[in-house]
Amino acid sequence: MECTLYMAQGCNLKCKYCYQGKEKKSIIMDNKTAKSAIKFLISNVDESEDIYVTFLGGEPLLNFKMISEIIEYISKEYFSYIDRFKYSITTNGTLLNDEIISVFQRHRFRVSVSIDGDFNTQKINRDGCTLSMHTGIIKNILNMLYNNIACSVRMTVTANNVQFFYENIKYFYEQGIKRYDIGFDFFSMWEEKEIDILSIEMKKIVEFYKEYEMDEELFINILDDKIIPHITKRTQYYCNAGSNGHFVVDCKGKIYPCTYVAGNNLWEIGNVWEGINQKKLWEQIRKSVKNPSPCLKCDIAELCIGGQCGFMNYSLSGFLNQPNEVECKIEKILFENQKSAILYLKQTGSRRIEELLKIANEYQTELSDFAKSLV
Repeated sequence: MECTLYMAQGCNLKCKYCYQGKEKKSIIMDNKTAKSAIKFLISNVDESEDIYVTFLGGEPLLNFKMISEIIEYISKEYFSYIDRFKYSITTNGTLLNDEIISVFQRHRFRVSVSIDGDFNTQKINRDGCTLSMHTGIIKNILNMLYNNIACSVRMTVTANNVQFFYENIKYFYEQGIKRYDIGFDFFSMWEEKEIDILSIEMKKIVEFYKEYEMDEELFINILDDKIIPHITKRTQYYCNAGSNGHFVVDCKGKIYPCTYVAGNNLWEIGNVWEGINQKKLWEQIRKSVKNPSPCLKCDIAELCIGGQCGFMNYSLSGFLNQPNEVECKIEKILFENQKSAILYLKQTGSRRIEELLKIANEYQTELSDFAKSLV
């Protein structure tokens, strides 16, 4: 089971690309709502299923007190479930301190720090970020890594910072930060010039990846997370957002299928006291599909985010199965560079691919045509 809890709508930064908007209300989740959300989770989880809880905002650490209370509540009231809870958080990192980092360490949090690169890049899209603040974020990331906390940087690549993409990967690596969770701002104004720049930057990043792939700490999501999808036979599928196994709870306890539509009344499908209204969910899904989908004739649909993340499509085009043109262009660039990286891994006998091929063989998983050409 996967659940995202919105701990706070407010934020101490005003990121230009935030899909929740720059102006946010100062609303936080209260104790009553938080406990009810946990009760709802427990009542719907399968007997042996792990429970993945992601704390999100706004800036979730504006409500760190409630995060601590949630963990304490679970420890006292649902002790037998403790080992099944897996916590993660996405934060801008500006409010991190030793107390918070200690909680992350004790409860084995996975931490994603939203930071785009060096200070000059960071200030392009993040109003209110100062040099001292940026320096403090880097220091806290390194502190978490030193304390063996699973921590990555969440880089958002936009039309106005794409020219610094490769240099910022290098910047983080030189700082000792080697895990990159890269996302693209499909909402910004990408023109052909920026698309061409991305193509050049990705080629540089693939060369960087080839040079350092033997470093086991190095992880680039847009390359490493795509190895399995590239080497196994797949069909196009959309995620299960909105089911009892994957949903979002806002500060007031309202339930939505995905973060991309949180706060949109059309997609309010229940609350933590009454549960999920599956009928309303499916009625809204039917209204939000436009046929034919361009993905049906696309060679990379089974690997592309536009072919999997319906609610991101909806936020861009108004339809679950209609990605926009920018999505398609960016995903095709990523696809070609992923193939280049994987081909190199196979040619050099890298553990990154050989171990996965071995597992696929053990489980008799059908390989993709691309993988068959490599074996």
